[in-house]
Amino acid sequence: MQTPSSNPKKNSARRRSADPHARLSARLRHISFGAAVLLVVVAALTVIYSLYKIQIRDGATYRQYAAEQQLLDSTIQATRGEIYDTSGITLASTSVVWTIWADPSYSTALYTTTTDQDTKAETRTIDEAAMKEVCTQITLRLLSGDGESLDSVDTTSAEYQTQYQAVCDALSQNESSYQVLATKVNNAIKLSIEEYVKTYNKAHSKSGTSAGALEKILAKLGLGQQESDDGTPTVRKGRVSVSASKGFQRDYPYGRFAAAVLGFCNADGQGVYGLENSYESTLAGVNGRTITLRNAYGNAIADENATTYAAKDGSNLVLSLDVNIQEVVERYLNEAVAANTVENRGCAIVMNVKTGAILAMASKPDFDPNDPQDFSANLAYLTEQVQAEPELYTIYKKDENGNYLRDENGQKIADEEADYTGTYRDIQWKNKTITELYYPGSVFKVITAAMGVDSGKATYYTTLNCSGAYSVAKQTYHCAGRKSHGAQNLAEALRNSCNIYFVQLGQRVGSSLFYDYFDAFGFTERTGVDLPNETSFMQYYSKSRLGEVELASSAFGQAMAVTPLQVCTAVSAAVNGGYLVTPHVVDKITDQNGNVVQEIGTNTRRQVISESASETGRTHIPPRLFKEAVHLNRMKEQILQILNDTTLFNKKTKAEELDALLGRYVPSVEAMRAKLKKYDKLYTELTEENAALEKKLDSSSRESIQKKLEIQRKLSELDELRRTVDAIPDEVIRTYTAQKYVHHGRMNQEI
Repeated sequence: MQTPSSNPKKNSARRRSADPHARLSARLRHISFGAAVLLVVVAALTVIYSLYKIQIRDGATYRQYAAEQQLLDSTIQATRGEIYDTSGITLASTSVVWTIWADPSYSTALYTTTTDQDTKAETRTIDEAAMKEVCTQITLRLLSGDGESLDSVDTTSAEYQTQYQAVCDALSQNESSYQVLATKVNNAIKLSIEEYVKTYNKAHSKSGTSAGALEKILAKLGLGQQESDDGTPTVRKGRVSVSASKGFQRDYPYGRFAAAVLGFCNADGQGVYGLENSYESTLAGVNGRTITLRNAYGNAIADENATTYAAKDGSNLVLSLDVNIQEVVERYLNEAVAANTVENRGCAIVMNVKTGAILAMASKPDFDPNDPQDFSANLAYLTEQVQAEPELYTIYKKDENGNYLRDENGQKIADEEADYTGTYRDIQWKNKTITELYYPGSVFKVITAAMGVDSGKATYYTTLNCSGAYSVAKQTYHCAGRKSHGAQNLAEALRNSCNIYFVQLGQRVGSSLFYDYFDAFGFTERTGVDLPNETSFMQYYSKSRLGEVELASSAFGQAMAVTPLQVCTAVSAAVNGGYLVTPHVVDKITDQNGNVVQEIGTNTRRQVISESASETGRTHIPPRLFKEAVHLNRMKEQILQILNDTTLFNKKTKAEELDALLGRYVPSVEAMRAKLKKYDKLYTELTEENAALEKKLDSSSRESIQKKLEIQRKLSELDELRRTVDAIPDEVIRTYTAQKYVHHGRMNQEI
């Protein structure tokens, strides 16, 4: 029998070799321990690296991010400036409006929440009674107008039903945190809704309410009580979450009035057309900011240390537009468009010829800037416009890549189902006075006359013959109605609007000089008016292409297309002393306190013709003389009334009135007398000629003689004018002359 070896190493080796499983287990323990230690070391290193990254490497970034998470940055909306006419009447203003919105997910009084025990899923069930109660009260306030006149709301009307359903639909979205109930709500309604919600939530607070207190609260709300099975009053616990956010609404109190000039703003309050667009930076102002701490719910914490950057409200525009003149212009323009079956838009401009200040500007049909997207009132006209110019407005089919589809002939294929809504809106928004070209026609004869006089090619007495027809190259020109005006000077040609006279006058000026004047009068460039969208497209013949036919047609306004405002500024230059001025609608800019920030003033671009040439044109535009005479006669009557009413007791007051009136009246009389002298020679010659023609009356010259007799009728009108001026009492003239050096516009007390 063998005995165990006394050598321990041998025994150990024998045991290890004898138990392999034991040896494997020991090895695994060692490996597991090593892996665990390694994992701990890796985790520690990861944590250390993360701390290094957060606190050292990227510490500043994370600290800034944390600070930002704790801060609430709110915008302070600047108030948009207002727009006034020249007398201070408001044409565009901004009012504060509110958007009423709800958080249905937090309106726990309106639903019951149940949780599935197995899936832990929540189900929310609408409480119909509570929902009806809240929706009714909110709807009544929204439609009341003032938040108080709830009894005046017709609950059977379609308006009520629509609004009620909208509120119910919004509050029923109990998984949503934001639902709009109404927009553009006034402050009174907003406050009424807030008070209702506050009182409602107090009555339904989780802390409970005594029966007596509950009755008082519900009575204040105008609500009845619910009862439990045992008949005791109950109320549903929970709350309703309804809030309001501030906004601004642009209002145009006169609707369509001057719409093409004023323009409008979009839903964000930014000007997108008219003055609202061209003066956007002036009107908009600069928004401010408030930076303060916020709580866990993201709401601002009242903090006296909050940083506030105040908003800078926009400036106001004071226009040169006069509402009285604008109203007359728009009224008569509407009548003219209807009476003459205008195919395109009609427009009108009234402008101060010396300063360029626009007193009225209208384009018809127009739109309501309070609702610029609505084109229903102009639908028939807009449809006709689009159909009349298919090459301009037609919408064609495209493939998925945006390429036009074409037929077998290579022509683009019209889209029969196209939506022309955008086109309709663009057309009705246009201000025709600056966006569209037209052939000016006879009004251009004033410009041609100015060219002829300033260049020395013609004078007031230059006589040219109109036989009814005139040929240039292969083109034959006629006067309207194919009339034959016979021999006539410049003034007669203007009164007769004789095409033939101005064709010949254009030939005298010549193509090169005609183009130079055309350019100088501003027809090859924009006017520079302070309105957006003035067209840059010009349609005229260059100097090299202005042949004899083109010149003949251009001389009476039938070859080169221009904008109405270009014509207005050019005619102004022809009569204001020869100066081309920049037209403007804004007269001055003021701050919110009415202080003048900027005065626009007159901008003279250049002198086009001499003052003497301008005087000739100005003097011989006939309607002006007769209008001035009517005005003088009215002023004379006012003066006589003041003189007859003057007594010892009102002497001073009447003297001041008389002085102010005479300051305008006497110079006008003197100017009128000077003009009458200029006409004396002309009408004397015509009278003699009429007498000679009457002796030669026969069928061949009847038309010419009739025209001369028409001029004789004008002579009678002249005599009437002369009698008006001569009827001015001499004592009136002497009184003013004796006192014309009185200081500060006050009459001497000895009157």
